Amino acid sequence: MIRKRKFPAELCKTLSGGGVHSSPPVFLFGSTTSCIARAALSVHSADARFFMRSAMVSSSESAPLEFLMPPSSHISVRKNDTLIRIDFIDRNILDELNIHQIGEELIKAIESEFRPKVVIVFSNVEHMSSAAFGTLMKVSERIKGRDGQLRLCEIQPRIHEAFVMLKLNRLFAISDTYATAVASFV
Repeated sequence: MIRKRKFPAELCKTLSGGGVHSSPPVFLFGSTTSCIARAALSVHSADARFFMRSAMVSSSESAPLEFLMPPSSHISVRKNDTLIRIDFIDRNILDELNIHQIGEELIKAIESEFRPKVVIVFSNVEHMSSAAFGTLMKVSERIKGRDGQLRLCEIQPRIHEAFVMLKLNRLFAISDTYATAVASFV
């Protein structure tokens, strides 16, 4: 179940760096394995991105996850022992420069582990370009080169359809939920 809640104008000014918007951002909270706060597209400041990453909560992990990426990041990276959870912050992964930065951030997140177990959560992503799929394939190869495993989960139906059309569902292990993805590691 997803509930929408609007925040007061004072908070919106804080999140947007003092600017005034015609309507406050809407934050969505879901009751699945992980609840992720998503800001409206009108808020683009680094403060808002940091707030979104800080608001990410997962109810399935028993130990606290460590946040690794700086506020200017396009992804949120959390580690718990050998498990690495990566959430996309951006709804649209279309811009070539952003895709390149995301690829660098993903590789940086896995470099410290010898046999990383990585789960990439797509719950926030609504649109992806073909270049983003290429970046995922490069990251997958890098993880396999480190004798690791990669799982993708919570992919929107439209994006999942693209994975199937490109036959990438044969290359990637795709799960419906984060808990299922974690349980599939050997």
